[in-house]
Amino acid sequence: MRFFMPRLLLVAGCATILLSVSGCAGLDLFSPKQAEAPAGSDQELMSRAEAAFALKQYDEGRKHLQRLINNFPESELVPIARMSVGRTYFDEKRFDEARAEYQRFIELFPQHEQLDEAQYYTGLSYFRQMEKLDRDQTMTNKAVREFQALVSEFRHSQFAPDAQTKLAECYRQLAQ
Repeated sequence: MRFFMPRLLLVAGCATILLSVSGCAGLDLFSPKQAEAPAGSDQELMSRAEAAFALKQYDEGRKHLQRLINNFPESELVPIARMSVGRTYFDEKRFDEARAEYQRFIELFPQHEQLDEAQYYTGLSYFRQMEKLDRDQTMTNKAVREFQALVSEFRHSQFAPDAQTKLAECYRQLAQ
């Protein structure tokens, strides 16, 4: 009897632990993680992103747009989503990321109606990173290249007048 009671307590304790762990759904210790399912339609994801951007929650909005791009690659909203991602980076003064997103847009959608806007903001992102006169003028030269391309390829664009103004500023800076 002396040995029977401790063994019974040990077996009962182990059984209790096993049952509590296996019945605990919140722990998910023994099941593999499932991939995140797409949340809603492409329209829903775009709406959520726009709502987040309105609240200046750029990272959250970009997550929704990235889900849209990944889960609905054939959607007509994908080009708009890419432009929105670039615009949010630009608004946050993260010009390198913005430029990369705009250039990706230009490569993926070479016939899109917003191509002039992507070209303009690519140039403007270089323009905003221009150095002072006594510093390296690499960004100024790149801004010139982008604004020249915009002015020559999209003469009638709404962005062309401002691009010409910025181009003149770049030329002045390079001349000095």
